[in-house]
Amino acid sequence: MEDVPDEIFDVFEISESESEVYCHCKSDVVADLVECDGPNCKIKFYHIRCVGLNVLMDDEPSDWVCYECLGQEKPILISEQEKKSSKPLKTKSSNTVREYAFTLEKAQENAKKLVLDTFRKLRSEGFCKLNVQLNDMLTLTVGKLRNSNAANDNCEKLIQHLWPSLIQADNNNQLISTRLEKKTVSFHQIRGSKDIELTFENFMTNLEIENCPTQICRFLLQFLIQNLFQELLKRRYSVSTTLGETAAPVHTLPATERQALRFTAGYICSKLSQNFAKYQTNPSNDLCWNILKHFKISESEVDTQNILSYTKEWLNIVSRGGFFSVSDPVYILFREMETIVRSNLDEFSSLLVTKDQLHQQIEDSESVNYAYMELVKDKDDESDDIEVYLLNRLIKCWMNIRLNAFANVCKYIKKKQETPLSPTSQKRMKRE
Repeated sequence: MEDVPDEIFDVFEISESESEVYCHCKSDVVADLVECDGPNCKIKFYHIRCVGLNVLMDDEPSDWVCYECLGQEKPILISEQEKKSSKPLKTKSSNTVREYAFTLEKAQENAKKLVLDTFRKLRSEGFCKLNVQLNDMLTLTVGKLRNSNAANDNCEKLIQHLWPSLIQADNNNQLISTRLEKKTVSFHQIRGSKDIELTFENFMTNLEIENCPTQICRFLLQFLIQNLFQELLKRRYSVSTTLGETAAPVHTLPATERQALRFTAGYICSKLSQNFAKYQTNPSNDLCWNILKHFKISESEVDTQNILSYTKEWLNIVSRGGFFSVSDPVYILFREMETIVRSNLDEFSSLLVTKDQLHQQIEDSESVNYAYMELVKDKDDESDDIEVYLLNRLIKCWMNIRLNAFANVCKYIKKKQETPLSPTSQKRMKRE
């Protein structure tokens, strides 16, 4: 696969040329050097910044002696790049205020329909059909609610009581799993509140439903608000209420595209891993590096019965996914991101989606979050901020490579339509 410019990864790479190096930083940069005046100095030339000097030097003798000649310890200085990397983590989601189409006003406008549909769904459940008393009360409630508007205000109040739990942690920079967990905890804290019980009592009174047994009323209330809360979740966030259940179709990729996807995933993880390892003095980078190193297939997964089988297995792995061959869960994560990108490139109208909107769509995707959660579920030491930051870096790198490739293909197709391409250009187009 053709190498990608390092600007995509925001990585500053030091030149690897084999020219003469200076200073204790082993760099070949010749600007801003100061000469050591010590008679037996081994290095002789140092960068002003590396030794902590903040002066302008000229061509005259400096009368400066390095730390080695003075018998002192090497100064520990933070480079400009590390200073930049030590700043608080910023992610795409932290800069973007999420906007949702399903608001409290829209929910209250359709409050009666939402409650009525919830009761109908409960009536179709098997446990309700087995309980004759509960089934009769549900049938009576559905009939009266369908033909009356007396309880409309009570339906709106029920939704209003549930709404604070629904929007809990909406603007937090957290994974979907953490946000859903906080919403669920908040819901269970208010589901038995006196306000909700009083609203439901008024609901039954306004529908003129009398002599309802206390136990049946409690069952109705708890089943109603739990299913109503789940329905509100689905409408506001387009997520399933069952962990791991995804509604998005899985694209079947040809073998060549699967291999290209594995190579790209390995390339991105390898580049990011090198970047984080380079600046491990930053605790955040060190944590990200510790996560990324587990994305690669480890030696423990390779058959080691004998040297022949070991070599053959590694050759198969490298042929399949490159030198940084990612594990299957990592491939699934990139496949889910590819599914979202491809769905936005399939239709002409979706080409109007901006890069930031596409990034937000991938970050908020349930399938992407579940695939990513599988990768970091055993990393108890990392905070949620670190996990979200790393996910954003992976998405950013993937989108840059993917959209650059898409732009190049469009450019070649347009060029081919305008003027016939030579065989060499056609081969280059296929390769890219």
